[in-house]
Amino acid sequence: MVIYLSNHPKPCQGVAAGLCMEVKYDAKEDWSLFYGSIDGFIYQAGYYYTLKVHRGLRENPAADQSRYVWKLLEIVNKTPATKRADGTSLE
Repeated sequence: MVIYLSNHPKPCQGVAAGLCMEVKYDAKEDWSLFYGSIDGFIYQAGYYYTLKVHRGLRENPAADQSRYVWKLLEIVNKTPATKRADGTSLE
């Protein structure tokens, strides 16, 4: 599965207030908050990411846990926020 991450986290409220990545599951969708984490991935603000990930089901998730477990398979693209997702400059 391919997902897209925004260049900056947004405030979110889970069990406690914090910051969440913004994600798209299709490039044409609007951004939505991603409350989980992706095993093997370290997010850096200031970059747009295209990631290939595996999404599996978590066995017996706690009430405040996602039912999904995410694992990084590949960083397909990492683009500085000063450029568009296609690599062309914003300036």
